[in-house]
Amino acid sequence: MTAKIISIINQKGGVGKTTTAVNLSAGLLHVGKRMLLIDTDPQANATINLLPKGYEPEFTIKDVFNKKKLDQAICCSVVDGLDIVPSMISFAAVESELTSKIGRELILKKALNDKIKQKYDFIIIDTPPALGMISINTLCAADEVIIPIHEFYALEGVLQLMDVISQVREDLNPGLKVSAVLLTMYDERTNLAREIKEKMQEVFGELLLNTTIPRNIKLAEAPIYKQTIFDYASDSTGAKAYMDLSNELMERWR
Repeated sequence: MTAKIISIINQKGGVGKTTTAVNLSAGLLHVGKRMLLIDTDPQANATINLLPKGYEPEFTIKDVFNKKKLDQAICCSVVDGLDIVPSMISFAAVESELTSKIGRELILKKALNDKIKQKYDFIIIDTPPALGMISINTLCAADEVIIPIHEFYALEGVLQLMDVISQVREDLNPGLKVSAVLLTMYDERTNLAREIKEKMQEVFGELLLNTTIPRNIKLAEAPIYKQTIFDYASDSTGAKAYMDLSNELMERWR
């Protein structure tokens, strides 16, 4: 059995992509799954959040896009058995470098060879807040997409993303599908939040997950201490939410 590859994507920043990529990976790890997290965001927040202070990886995702084998860029067991392919700020330059490359959309897909996919149960990809060539690469490499969203006003951008996903499916990755939409930074105490959830359900139907990720200070604090929410505050509402998310997705994927 080979890994299911999941891209956590939304071209809007500040919707909880990295928080979800890190803590969903950790949640699936907690239920016994072998996990690889790939950081393709040049902001490298997942990398900064997880790698020990002062640790300098020999290779990063930038090297993978420059023909280094992906398994050479894997940093093993950075947090309780979670493996990560790190990113770096200079990875942003790859966007312009790819414009003249043939097959530029498929670099990551080809790098994720069968040997790597057989080593893991799930490969989670954190993505940049843009629909450039790096994000297109993640869509070409992925089996499924999870879209985090936190406000109804961002819906137009999500519909644009859906169009891009459809184009990638039609031209480059026929098996790609949107598996879920995740409502993040949700405060169920407010009428506005409940109205937003109702509207999301109207638009996305069964794609909208039952689990919501709350606004939770512990989720914001955990990266400061280079920990997942489960290590930092296992009894917090944030930890419960990401465990619920992991379990709900496992049910969907059965």
